[in-house]
Amino acid sequence: MKSRRIGSSCLLLVVLATSCAADGSPSTEGATTTEPSPAPSMTAPAAAGATAVSPPTTVESTTAPPNSLTYVDADDSVLAVVAARDDTTRFVQLAATLDDDVFRQERGITLLVPVDSAWDAFGQDEFDALLADPDAVALLLSEHLAVGVFTADELTAMGGLATAMARTLPVAESDGVITIGGATVVEADLVADNGVAHLIDAVIVP
Repeated sequence: MKSRRIGSSCLLLVVLATSCAADGSPSTEGATTTEPSPAPSMTAPAAAGATAVSPPTTVESTTAPPNSLTYVDADDSVLAVVAARDDTTRFVQLAATLDDDVFRQERGITLLVPVDSAWDAFGQDEFDALLADPDAVALLLSEHLAVGVFTADELTAMGGLATAMARTLPVAESDGVITIGGATVVEADLVADNGVAHLIDAVIVP
């Protein structure tokens, strides 16, 4: 079970990292990187009179590359804002099968969160089967996550949202009602330190 959990978490992290590169984030070309310090050598002592050669000095960068993955505290993340509600318990249950680093990226993310009634409509058997397969959870939640912070007004102006799976969900607004990928936004702009969440009334299926 642990190997499946690690596999699904890595899958979503790889998806996000790939999306970051494709999302127009600054390139790391030319940025100073930090090489790991060499591991202690277990070689035999030098012969008497031999000149000891010191290992090369590692110069640490004072700033991280622009697109490096850094994280906010779990309590300040988008997922924490979602978890504080009583109508998003199913989404939080699914997210708990993944590494929470996915939801703590300082770079900023936008989450589309189906409320519990949306999962009821999705089907209990389907939900249980999904919950038992972390890889399937990672794929489905990737359709509900985008790299970058986009408010409801920004999404409406853009007319679309590119998910972590590189699929563009159409965004439309009519008489003050916003839809994303065919799902209606029931509550918008739940802001956290590393992004924003929008609650929707349906599960977006790949």
